Amino acid sequence: MGRSQGATFVARAIPFILYATVPLLVLGPLLLPGFILTLDMVFSPEIKLAEWFYGTRADIWGELPAWALISLLGRLVPLWLVQKLLLVGILFLAGYSAHRLSPARSLWAKCFSGILYVLNPFVYVRFMAGQWQFLAGYALAPLAIKAALSFAQRPGVKKAVAAALLLSLVGVFSPHMMVMTLAAQVVIVLWHAARAFNRERARRTMFPHLAYGLVFAATVAAVSFYWLLPAFTHKSGFLHQIGRADLEVFSARPLTAGGSVFWAIASMHGFWRGGVTYISQVLPFWYLIALVFVFLAVHGFLSKFGDEKLGSGVKAAGLIGLGALLLGSGASSPFFAPAYEFMFNNLFFLRAFRDSQKLVALLVLAYCYLGALGAEEIWLQLRPKAGRPRLGLKTGSVALVVAVLALPFAYSLNMLWGFKGQLRPAQYPIEWLEANDFLNRQPGDFTVLFLPWHGFMSFSWTGRTLATPAKWFFDRPVLQSESLEVGPIDNESTDPAQHYVSFLLRNRDRVTSLGELLAPMNIKYVILAKEADYKEYDFLRGQNDLKVVLENGRLVLLENLHPVAPFYSVDASRLSSGWPQLLDAVGRPDVDLLDAVFILDGQTSQMGIPKPDVRTTDGFQPVEYQRLSPVRYDVGPVTGKYLVAALPYDPAWRLNGAPGVANLEVTNAFVTSGNGQRDLLYHSRYAILLFGYFLSGTAGVGVGVLWYLSGRRQKTPPLGRLRDKQEGVGL
Repeated sequence: MGRSQGATFVARAIPFILYATVPLLVLGPLLLPGFILTLDMVFSPEIKLAEWFYGTRADIWGELPAWALISLLGRLVPLWLVQKLLLVGILFLAGYSAHRLSPARSLWAKCFSGILYVLNPFVYVRFMAGQWQFLAGYALAPLAIKAALSFAQRPGVKKAVAAALLLSLVGVFSPHMMVMTLAAQVVIVLWHAARAFNRERARRTMFPHLAYGLVFAATVAAVSFYWLLPAFTHKSGFLHQIGRADLEVFSARPLTAGGSVFWAIASMHGFWRGGVTYISQVLPFWYLIALVFVFLAVHGFLSKFGDEKLGSGVKAAGLIGLGALLLGSGASSPFFAPAYEFMFNNLFFLRAFRDSQKLVALLVLAYCYLGALGAEEIWLQLRPKAGRPRLGLKTGSVALVVAVLALPFAYSLNMLWGFKGQLRPAQYPIEWLEANDFLNRQPGDFTVLFLPWHGFMSFSWTGRTLATPAKWFFDRPVLQSESLEVGPIDNESTDPAQHYVSFLLRNRDRVTSLGELLAPMNIKYVILAKEADYKEYDFLRGQNDLKVVLENGRLVLLENLHPVAPFYSVDASRLSSGWPQLLDAVGRPDVDLLDAVFILDGQTSQMGIPKPDVRTTDGFQPVEYQRLSPVRYDVGPVTGKYLVAALPYDPAWRLNGAPGVANLEVTNAFVTSGNGQRDLLYHSRYAILLFGYFLSGTAGVGVGVLWYLSGRRQKTPPLGRLRDKQEGVGL
């Protein structure tokens, strides 16, 4: 290997070594055995992949490929190790992709882009919030934008497909980051197109460019159809629940009371949630470093604004950064709030950006892109030139390189070596394993209610507040709170069981037979974790139909003594004025919540019931069933007039093609044929999922074939292509 070849090899190896080292410096002690659990980042020893594949977890269909890969790797190595490899990979890819995107010519300037893209307050706070999916999309975004730049400079089918596939890959992890990346791609392409467009070339370039754009759009839509289709056809999904209160709670925040939200965003801060150690609490004069990053980006923009080769990309990056600064303020800025609220109310997809600080991701990208150019321009001015003193300038240029590369590390001291001790690896307690083993030994299919009733709470064995992990850990189906409990927002879930349990707990002083009230949801056991405000749940021990069957240092497990069943039939129906009436009725000898269908007054016409039928000759009768899948059941024979399915009420459930009605406003009730035949219960929206899977799968195969054929055609020698064309056998 010659000297020049050796130097080239070292130059190519340095980025890989650097971006493999940075994640180790960040995670450090967190790489020891155990899960990293914090806020939204919840992993468990097993992955319940069916919830994604069958769409029983609404609004997160796009994550299916990511969780499928994690589940597959979890069969080879422990899932805690998979999580560590995933986090290291995200940080490595973030640095490397920003390095690849950087337009700087100097290796050290490209390294500055990569380091800053990993080490900054935005990544710090998103990691502390456990938003690893968003960070995975953030890590992939520079590659998607680089593909868009390549397409904008030399449009073509293959480049359009490459940009589309990388954008779709971003969407696998984070639809939010996908939308932001798409916006950046559009800005880049339009800016380049406007620069290249003129009257002489208009007729020749307009239609090919439009065709390439259609190829891009069609590829994105087709490959992402598996989650775009159900997301836009689910009329009662999560986005429909977001309103004005969300905008106020989740918008960006200034660093201090009375401070400027624009300065918070410009310094890559502004996250709405507190409870973390920001760099302002660790490093005096931290704001000077933030000002240096701003200065380098502005200097890079101004110095390369008119550059023939880089000018279009620089202008696009400046526009993207400015847009992120303005939009990132959300409803917190008195100047820009009206415009943001107008877009929030009138652009449906923008409701997903109730957390407007997510847009700072694009500002960080602009800093990395432009800042590297600004730092490199200053370095070029300091380089020794003929007729100028060499020693002082050489020393200054070296000092500049060292200082610029060190600044991201200094600005992220609270991020290095385990996030300054704020996170630590954790194992699920042996007491949880004991309770899980007990539940697995019990016969039948049933659901477990997990308390305390908080969507997020602090667990003593993690040392952190995190999303309640019970439904991921326990093998049996678990009903747990999805509440946010932030400001005026309590629980925005579309699951009626969430609001039913919340109602029962708010009225706990009036409840003496909680088991009967939970029985229609097939809840056979209640777990009370000795965490947070668990002492407020002492009323459980005084219930007539609950019995403690297991207690250890961390959990209390109670059994529901009232009969339960996943499916049961009844012969009577009753009108209900709402849940308060149930509290007054439960406990009376003539009322049992399992002996009739309780229908809200005014809903009987949905089932074709002209009037309530209060016959009680045949009460609660468990019905046999075969679970074909989580969205398809073969039930029967059903002898009663009504079939009750203890599944969260959803109008998409069908019995032999007919819709049902909400029993107790919580579960599903259907009119049966009454002839003792077996019936088919299925979820009608799953057909949409299957159609999306089919289209995306077909599109993926088609794109792969097109890519392969395109590659073969490019490898054909020019004379061969000419001969093929003459013979009429070319593509």
